[in-house]
Formats: sequence, structure tokens, C-alpha cells
Amino acid sequence: MASTVEGKKKSAMNAIRHGILAETQVLPDESHSDFDAFSNGLRADLAPEGPLQDALFDLMVIKLWRLRRVYRAEFETLSANWQGIMGEQGMGNVVDGSRAQDALNLCGRYEQTLERGFLRLLTEFRAIQSGSSFGEN
Repeated sequence: MASTVEGKKKSAMNAIRHGILAETQVLPDESHSDFDAFSNGLRADLAPEGPLQDALFDLMVIKLWRLRRVYRAEFETLSANWQGIMGEQGMGNVVDGSRAQDALNLCGRYEQTLERGFLRLLTEFRAIQSGSSFGEN
């Protein structure tokens, strides 16, 4: 954890840099209409009823939206590395391999966490919809 003012300012931007942990649902480079269409499509599929299902639904939408960000970050990292390999400069133009690998590892961890979280929420959501409790499946 950062202890200096400068370090705290820098670490405060980490969530915004890749957007995966950003508190806002739609980042400046994302479309509000895309988010709304995504959410409305899921709402039509899942048909939440009541405040508890609505709350679980909102959490599921956020997890899936963030998962899309992970996929985008992974694609951008791979694309940048591939362009470095195939560029005019040949292998000397490769994006710093250790940084790219660190970014891909981070994407993988976020991907697993978001997928597991979504599946847990979906299981609970479906259990509530069917009238059973979470532990009774």
C-alpha cells in the first residue's frame, strides 16, 4: 500500500488505467448506449423480480461488463506485442516482454475472479428465482 502522497495519487489511478476495478460503470472510452443495451438484453434474458433479484442482477451486469474490459485489455496487450513482432523493426520492436506478460497474467487473474463471481451470483439468482435457497442446490 502506498504511503507517500505521490504514491497514493499514482495508486488511485490504477483502477481507472485499465478500468477493471473502476467504481464507475461506464468509462469515458465506453458507450453508455452499449452498456444500456447490454444491461437491457441481460434483463430480458434473466427477468429479475423484486429488490433482491434486482440487486443480484446489477452485480452480475457489472461483473460481466468488467469482464469485457478484461478481454479488451488482453486483446490490446496481445495486439501491441504482435505489432512489435511483425513491425518493420523485427524482433527489436517487441513490446517489453516482461511487462506484456505481467499484463496478461493480471488479465488472467481478473478474468478468473470475475467469472467465478458472476457464476456464484447467477447460481444464487437462479436459486432465488426457483424458490430454493443457495445452500439447497
